[in-house]
Amino acid sequence: MATLRPWKTVIDNAIAAYRSGQYVYFYGAKNIILTEQNMEYLIAAEPGYWSRYGNDELKQIKRNSVGRRGVDCSGFVGWVCTGDQQWSTGQINNCSKYNSIADGPAGSILYTSWNGSGRHIGLDIGGDGAGTGYCLQAGYESTDARIRSGKAGIFLSKLSDTPWERSGQSNVVSYSGVYSPYAPSKQLIEDVFGRKPSTVPLWVGQAIVLVNVRSTPEIKNDRAGNPLNPLYNWPRLGAGNLVDVCDTTYAPGWYYVRIAGKYYGWVKAEYIAAAGPRVPEVGSRVRFTGQKIYASSYKNGKGIDVPNFDAKVTQKNDQAHPYLIKAVDKTGYEGWANTGDIKLL
Repeated sequence: MATLRPWKTVIDNAIAAYRSGQYVYFYGAKNIILTEQNMEYLIAAEPGYWSRYGNDELKQIKRNSVGRRGVDCSGFVGWVCTGDQQWSTGQINNCSKYNSIADGPAGSILYTSWNGSGRHIGLDIGGDGAGTGYCLQAGYESTDARIRSGKAGIFLSKLSDTPWERSGQSNVVSYSGVYSPYAPSKQLIEDVFGRKPSTVPLWVGQAIVLVNVRSTPEIKNDRAGNPLNPLYNWPRLGAGNLVDVCDTTYAPGWYYVRIAGKYYGWVKAEYIAAAGPRVPEVGSRVRFTGQKIYASSYKNGKGIDVPNFDAKVTQKNDQAHPYLIKAVDKTGYEGWANTGDIKLL
């Protein structure tokens, strides 16, 4: 049996994989970089598993998964526990068994027979201090939509929502390298389950392509690829649309964004980039913060002293005073302003 890593190393590796969002669940993949060749092999080796997908769906799965790291349940456990890509659930027979999940300490390896399809395996990472236990696992919660999109991966789950509680055939085995399991797992649980995403804008993002906005941070599509969890107030962002990015850590791989100053939803992080510096355009609302506005946009334009005021840009050019602004209040101020003297509202 391969040497077991210290439990803190196991948890740190597992959390890093969970947070990265780079792992895809692929049945039979023992922590390998997926290529066309090894995917063909894996599909051929488990024809029953993949027979539910048509040819077009299999092509989509391959297209979305090639080049990413594939992992199944035992491959994930083996990688974080031993670094051994050939981990077999049979190795658990070399560990000490407990009678039930309740008897096993945090830091145990969990396994069960599930749906008559062999063993499923995962890691008990401890509790939240309130009596709820959690585990990290690969694959169990994968849905067809997630598999087709190449997003199914590693999950943090409550023990009560896993096959270990449902099957009635659960087993727990000791992990000989266990120590200090609660601190890192509790922090992860608090990050994922214990808080709401922030609604405070962090930075301005820009949609790279036409992108669906979701009501929850997950891919839920029908067979035609239409979202089953759209944000109905704003179902899509067009390329170039700006959003306020409010939270980048609540759900790995997703951004929680504010649209039009009032609608909140989720978009995949890979579709949003930091927007470049914003500049006033015709129609922009601005605040004049300088001392003078000018009678013309040219360098010799006569300056007029005015107090600061809110305005709208009505014209723009590339002369010395490039912005023609008009007050939006009753002052009636109108004139050409320097670039450094107006700020976007």
